[in-house]
Amino acid sequence: MKVTAGVLIINEDGKYLAVHPTGYSHEDGQWSLPKGIVDEGESPIEAAKREVFEETGIDLSGNSFKDLGQHSYVHEKDIHLFVTKINNSKELKIHCSSLFVDHDGKEKPENDKAKWMNWPELARNLNKKQFLIINQGIMQDSLGIN
Repeated sequence: MKVTAGVLIINEDGKYLAVHPTGYSHEDGQWSLPKGIVDEGESPIEAAKREVFEETGIDLSGNSFKDLGQHSYVHEKDIHLFVTKINNSKELKIHCSSLFVDHDGKEKPENDKAKWMNWPELARNLNKKQFLIINQGIMQDSLGIN
């Protein structure tokens, strides 16, 4: 089974970073956390940090993380999510360096937009499965269950 790994990044204003995959509609539920496939020989946290850097340009190599664990995601793919905080989001220029080739043979960035969202905006816009996982993880943490 394949595993994708990603990170919920919280900035100094308590907002959450979401990215918008190129080619998807801009309707609610079409945004994502920065994430991607865990390569052979790579740990989920290594993959998550690499994917964040490729999809946003944010280097999380010195950060600490809360592990939300691995969860069933889509057919034959699990998702492993982490949470971290940053304190310099206003200094960052977010950009996606990870490219794919579209059906016309043109290279395009994996994500066409990134945005810091408050919690209600994240709940409305983020992929519903991703949101359920992070919401459950954050609620359990705040209740002292984990």
